[in-house]
Amino acid sequence: MSHAPAQDRIELEVKDFGPIVEARIDLRPLTVFIGPSNTGKSWLATLIYALHRSFGGDAGPEHWRASPGLPILGTGEAWAPLQEEIKTFVQSAGLKLFLGGGSGSEGGIDLTGSLLDTIRALFGTRGTLFGQEIGRCLGLDDAGAMSRRGTGADARIVLKRCFPGDPMLCEKKLTFGVGGSDFENVVPDPLRISSDELNDVTEDFLKRMGRGVLEAVVNEGEQSDFFNRSVIAILEKLIRNHVAGSLTFPAHYLPADRTGVLHAHHALVGGIIRNTPMAGRNQSSATPVLTGVLADFLQQVIEIDRVGPQDDDPMSELASQIEEAILGGSVYFRRSDLLGYPDFMYRPKGWDEGLRLTNASSMVSGLAPVVLYLRHLAAPGSLLIIEEPESGLHPAMQVELVRRLATVVRAGVRVIVTTHSEWVLEALANVVRSSKLPETCRNNIASEEFALRPEQVGAWLFQSKDRLEGSVVTEINLDDSGLYPSGFDDVATALHNEWADISSLLGEAE
Repeated sequence: MSHAPAQDRIELEVKDFGPIVEARIDLRPLTVFIGPSNTGKSWLATLIYALHRSFGGDAGPEHWRASPGLPILGTGEAWAPLQEEIKTFVQSAGLKLFLGGGSGSEGGIDLTGSLLDTIRALFGTRGTLFGQEIGRCLGLDDAGAMSRRGTGADARIVLKRCFPGDPMLCEKKLTFGVGGSDFENVVPDPLRISSDELNDVTEDFLKRMGRGVLEAVVNEGEQSDFFNRSVIAILEKLIRNHVAGSLTFPAHYLPADRTGVLHAHHALVGGIIRNTPMAGRNQSSATPVLTGVLADFLQQVIEIDRVGPQDDDPMSELASQIEEAILGGSVYFRRSDLLGYPDFMYRPKGWDEGLRLTNASSMVSGLAPVVLYLRHLAAPGSLLIIEEPESGLHPAMQVELVRRLATVVRAGVRVIVTTHSEWVLEALANVVRSSKLPETCRNNIASEEFALRPEQVGAWLFQSKDRLEGSVVTEINLDDSGLYPSGFDDVATALHNEWADISSLLGEAE
């Protein structure tokens, strides 16, 4: 699809998932997870990434090396039940799938009756595949391992797409336990596909097939197997978008240990190349396994320059702003002619030669992937998940990074951040409060370019609950002082009281 669904709202409910007892969130353009370690921030962020990969088709920019997404309507023999339904559908309302753009597509189409029943039945068999993808991203072999330990309860995930001003709701329920995975998909009847959705999805198809071929089908009534499969492919795109909304767009995950991965990718790739000739002789069951997010990150990093950025790409300009405002230099790579993988470099401002990232500061290494992903992969509608962006950054640079990420969100890229930083939250509070200033005042503090409205930002606090042996996730909003109540003040107060006690004892000892 060419743009994010209008008024898209995704709600996610999680129970007994990993360390999380209960969470209920809705995904905003900028979503922030705060809380102590081991409370499930990465688990929830990984789940969202896995859902993007599960529902994502080939949407997104052409240069993104996309996952094809899970086959919602099945493949091969699974298509057979659809064949007769498609023949009837194409000769009636289904023609609007192809001949849209004119009066024939006004108001869209309704998927109903036996066709919708067949689609629901095929959709409902996808539970195991969803479970496998979520498990892959978490690095778990068994879906039952997703359940919160010691409870005996299955992990439960409920995903809802809401349509503002409309009671229609698309809801998906995933359950994971020792007995396997279960999937329930609640789709309204009729399933309404708008004319905008039709036109977006079929534009490329019209270019490839040619209107003459389509008109022949209309006039002569001859539908080849290829044509019917093409209809199914378009239906799949439409259904993905309608029931999953923004989850159909590409997602990119920058894990907390991205710096180590960037530093070690030479050794990792080199080891693979050296061991390839020995694969048949050195079979081992002790091969270390990467989580899916780490494996995807490594693959994307190695292949990130296959198609370079366009000169007029606004994302590339945002990447350059981060280099200028925070890094004080440029990030780039040199691809090895011998082995074909990139060598990542950093050139400080004013230098003629660059440094390998292994010789640059931790700040540069931690932010280099953010710059590279903005320049080569991110696009409006896509999601960028960044774990602990504050790692290695001076507090002043943490504040500047929050502002730069706000400009990325304003450009249409969705962002999820996990953090432990008070500076990140305070900077975020100012970003939100700036949106309430009159325009005449914004220029006084240079805030206009990064201001975000309150409804564009969501902050969720992960808190350990000893009684429940897990964490509970709740939304936090700006308090009366204009800050997010995250509990960081309690740490500051405890430190001050400890300082006062030590000072008092030192005074008595003198």
